[in-house]
Amino acid sequence: MNVDCPAGAGSPGGPWRVRIREFRFAPEEEPVLRDLDFPVEPGRVHQVCGPSGCGKSTLLAVLGGQLPAPGSRAVLAADLGGFPTAEARRSAQDPLLQIACATVIDELLLGPEYREETPERAVAVALGTLRDFGLADLAPRETSLLSFGQARLLGLAGLWQYPASVLLLDEPFVGLDARRQAGMRATIDRIAATGTAVLLTDTAHLPGERTIDLHPVGEEPVGPVPAFGVDAPSRDLVAAGLTWPGWEGGAGVGFSARPGGLVVVTGPNGAGKTRLLQHLAGLSAFPAGRVEVPGEVGYVPQNPDQEVFAADSLGEIMTGARGSEADARALAAFFGVADCLPRSPLRLSYGQKKRISLIGGLVRRTPCLLLDEPLSGLDRRNRARLLALLGAFLREGGLALVATHEPEAFASFRPARLHLDPAATADGSTWTEPPADPAGTGEHAVDGATAVPEGCVTEGQDGERVHPLASGGVDVSLGSSWRREGPSELVAVNPLASRGKGVPSRPQNRHGEASEQVSAGWREAGHEEKEAC
Repeated sequence: MNVDCPAGAGSPGGPWRVRIREFRFAPEEEPVLRDLDFPVEPGRVHQVCGPSGCGKSTLLAVLGGQLPAPGSRAVLAADLGGFPTAEARRSAQDPLLQIACATVIDELLLGPEYREETPERAVAVALGTLRDFGLADLAPRETSLLSFGQARLLGLAGLWQYPASVLLLDEPFVGLDARRQAGMRATIDRIAATGTAVLLTDTAHLPGERTIDLHPVGEEPVGPVPAFGVDAPSRDLVAAGLTWPGWEGGAGVGFSARPGGLVVVTGPNGAGKTRLLQHLAGLSAFPAGRVEVPGEVGYVPQNPDQEVFAADSLGEIMTGARGSEADARALAAFFGVADCLPRSPLRLSYGQKKRISLIGGLVRRTPCLLLDEPLSGLDRRNRARLLALLGAFLREGGLALVATHEPEAFASFRPARLHLDPAATADGSTWTEPPADPAGTGEHAVDGATAVPEGCVTEGQDGERVHPLASGGVDVSLGSSWRREGPSELVAVNPLASRGKGVPSRPQNRHGEASEQVSAGWREAGHEEKEAC
């Protein structure tokens, strides 16, 4: 990324000394922030660290002027030392919360409009930002069809369109692949070099930044993993010739995973990792291919806000659960969120909501578990806890697929790996068999997955012939062990899973006509609209 600086960035001022004695959401509640005293300097990157739920996002909201909210009962006792809250620009941890327009190009025209640029200049600036952030082929894309990582990039690109003396970035690297993360780090350094003060929250503890540690904690050992039941599958999970709208990978995705197996799904932002998991979970239709799932599926989305149904966190966990409330409480205690159970999920931090969502996936006791970026928003301690729970699930015979940008975190399980990259490989995906266990008895050994060669006929477990389909097909069965052949109808619907469908169109800015011309020109130049998730 090579990002030019907008007019007015890095306006003079500072340094500022921030002193916060305490912040409470209500007088009777415990303080979320307490006894903080730190400097903020122009031209520097400040890393706000601490475990999940310690108040990192709350601190950014206080510095950005969003907290205390007008009319709330929140209590803030602080001396911000002249900190320019009115000039600060803050990114949300959930990037979907800050996207306002229906298309990518419209979103990036909002900043130039704010600066009262001419239509010609506004379009030029927006297209330049698209190129700088690696989003050039997404100009006409509907924002509701972006992957989580693409939405993250768009949100950060849009934020950079506005002049600011301070940038407040909440977990800006979550959901980005390695190349995008490196580019974002370089962009943040470039922004700081203009004189802008940058504060970013971080659970990964990236080195080399000025650190503001809200709640230092040492490495704690993972305690005994609580027992929870798993209804082990009796069949393989099979996908053959699977494609989706916008797929450019030739024959489609095919693989087979056995009970007790772990498959790590990798690929760049927008390659289709989330879309694949949603297909396997029955949350979206596919136009071609065949899927056979060994029993019920537990799907834990990347964004925990996509499945909030209950008034309190315990009710959220028990929605659709077959495990007992005692199982839920034991897992919550292990995961450090026992005190969150009576609270609304909407009052929790991103990391706390993530853990509640993961616990909900486990107490459903499904034979197959689909985890979309399960490590995002988790600190090191809770990552270790998650890996311990995943190991217990696999040892009980469960089958898991994990979409991740951090495959190295799961290396001790010796998983199979499915890499999706339609733009880089002829078939759109590559399959890597599980590595052998040198000792023969590894604790995390998982070797329950094999590839299904595309275009071949294979034997199913009951002797039936399995043909990858190029087109046509109908649902052939539904039940405790189900399979379907594309094109298909939805067999299960999460009302929040298809964001942007069935809702009023998002507003256009005053350059809407110009953006329509840009989109039309983009298509005429050969940039086809592609759907990605």
